[in-house]
Amino acid sequence: MIWDQLSGLFSSTGFVQTAFLSLLALAGAGLLIWRFASRGTRADADTQWIPEPVLEVLLRDLSPYQFAALLRPDGRILHASPAALQAWGVPPAAVTGRHLGDLPCWNEPPESRHAVHKLLLQASTGRAGQVQIACDHPERQKKLDLRISLLPGLPYLICTAQETPAAVAAVAASAVSAAPVVTGAASETALLEELAGLLPAARDLTEVCKISGAFLSRLFPRGVGALYLAADSGAGFVPQARWGGVEKISPRVDSADCWALRRGGEHWMEPGASSLCCDHALGSQGLCHVCVPLLSRGETIGLLYIEWADAADAPSRSLPRALAAQMAPALGHARASHVLREQAIRDGLTGLLNRRALDENLPKLMLRASDANRPLSILLFDVDHFKRFNDQHGHDAGDLVLRKVGQRLMDSMREGDLAFRYGGEEMLVLLPGSGAAEAALCAERLRKSISTLNLIHRGEQLPPITASVGIAEHPFDGADAESLIKWADRGLYAAKAAGRDCVIRHSQVAKAA
Repeated sequence: MIWDQLSGLFSSTGFVQTAFLSLLALAGAGLLIWRFASRGTRADADTQWIPEPVLEVLLRDLSPYQFAALLRPDGRILHASPAALQAWGVPPAAVTGRHLGDLPCWNEPPESRHAVHKLLLQASTGRAGQVQIACDHPERQKKLDLRISLLPGLPYLICTAQETPAAVAAVAASAVSAAPVVTGAASETALLEELAGLLPAARDLTEVCKISGAFLSRLFPRGVGALYLAADSGAGFVPQARWGGVEKISPRVDSADCWALRRGGEHWMEPGASSLCCDHALGSQGLCHVCVPLLSRGETIGLLYIEWADAADAPSRSLPRALAAQMAPALGHARASHVLREQAIRDGLTGLLNRRALDENLPKLMLRASDANRPLSILLFDVDHFKRFNDQHGHDAGDLVLRKVGQRLMDSMREGDLAFRYGGEEMLVLLPGSGAAEAALCAERLRKSISTLNLIHRGEQLPPITASVGIAEHPFDGADAESLIKWADRGLYAAKAAGRDCVIRHSQVAKAA
């Protein structure tokens, strides 16, 4: 039949047209064969983007009265928890691949099936929904609270079904005693969903750590712990978020101090177990703990540490794993962005913020100060006789001086203060919330600190280092960034003219004159 049709085509059309139509028919047949051959593995492919620990927490058996399932956006079930049999009277294997709304448990009454389809449609648009629905269970008629919502950050739906409180109260006392477990597990799942939605929206690494710390304290309210990240210097891991007994937390963890970091996998320390206590947790010896490395792109970027005293407070094995799987990508991305950002706004020699960062921050801080009706002062430093110092001792010695002066400035900053390398041997400090009088005291303290530097370069004792400082206050000395820096620069030149190694606010000198 097919060959007869092709012969007709040869006789009625040109050869080129016939060849094109034949190839098109063969391509269509190949597409159909591929479609049927790939149907069996489709569900597995759909879940390859979900970390296994996260999937484990989402779909575990929350209790004999709660069921969880992962759905495709079209409502077909990809994975179901073992509690499917208790909740719907259908084993997990029997529901996988089927449409949620077509399960036999919605046969009676007919309104149930309609309610499920309506809930699926609502959830697929991003609006979570919940409905109380009758379930035609083989054992008895059940009333379920069915909830379907879009999984944050992933193109899947999460469905949970729990028997209504009134129905639970009517069954055996053993079911009632299981209710606290339901609440705890359901709470963990809800918190993980909420965390997954917030982490991608974080603006920077600081915010990712703040969000993570807040959720860790909620997930482990009776425990003690910390979220560690690799130090910028590369020397170990330092805590970025803590909860519980903060005084017990080690201020730094080296790779050699933690079994999880040494093994490259989670490490549990529990009573009666053969596992060893990590060195960084020796201060809490006798307590249980778990350490989970945070891995991003094959690199260990952090560590999740949790400890607890009572066995009843122990987390499930899957929860720390799921948290690490959620937090690590967000922390890795934020950390990479942070590193690139720091490279763009930091001076390579001194470690201070650079001129670009000053141009970004000064106008914003001045506007914020004006809105809040608060002062803002700037200090402009210049290392005295720096050119002569370079000529006599060499540029390497000059670089050492700039590094040490910059370090003194950074070490002396209050929270909210910012230090910049303005250019050459000039450095600038922003003091939000400080008026000229307070800024003068700060400048004097920094000037004296710089004068105490004791520097040795290549075995040679370098001469004392001094600095001159000019002060300007917003809005009295300048309503915009350019004029404010101009007045500070005039104060700096006045300090140089006055013999150096002193602090002057030029606008006061000008008014006095």
